[in-house]
Amino acid sequence: DTLYFAEQFDAIVFDTKEEYFYVTQRDKGGLIRYKKDGTGEHTIIGNFGEGSALFQLDRPWDAAIDDSGVLYIADSGNNRVIKWSVNATQGILISGGNNYGNRTDQLAAPRGVFVDYLGTVYVADTYNDRIIRIPAGSKTGTIIAGGHRRGNGSHELSHPYGLAFDSAGNLYVADNENNRVQMFACSGSSSCRWTFLLLIISSTLGFIYL
Repeated sequence: DTLYFAEQFDAIVFDTKEEYFYVTQRDKGGLIRYKKDGTGEHTIIGNFGEGSALFQLDRPWDAAIDDSGVLYIADSGNNRVIKWSVNATQGILISGGNNYGNRTDQLAAPRGVFVDYLGTVYVADTYNDRIIRIPAGSKTGTIIAGGHRRGNGSHELSHPYGLAFDSAGNLYVADNENNRVQMFACSGSSSCRWTFLLLIISSTLGFIYL
């Protein structure tokens, strides 16, 4: 059945068992859980309004979830990514949260997040025009795409909003202000250095050209 909500939601993510789904409320600084049939609304974060405390969010833009049900949230207005464990009362800082900046331990309005099976977190660091990889247990990341300067060259990004990986480890980036999706091909090594790049341009009809 089609679900209709009175609120505006910005991102949706299902848990691995597909029992629940979570949605972010950017304008209210909240994150809400529903059963897969749309019932059982439960506010995970947002009972205390917007803010920068670890039990608050400010313009959460995206979320990801790992196999243990831990949520990773791109807390854009706080320039950080936090993780929220099952039944937690506050989050844990993954990266950023130490002012808007472009060091590799800082983020600038992140709007996309992805977590892999090793707990490595990947962030679309939107206003820094780059993709950051943050190993589990570290708060300092490595730039794996973009980060040169804002631009439309094949090695550049302009306000990336989202990211995803395929089964071969290739990275896909929604390069928002360039109106394109870029694919960064994995080199095939165990650490997967993204050394080659292919440009993907989508047409208005939805076809993809390589």
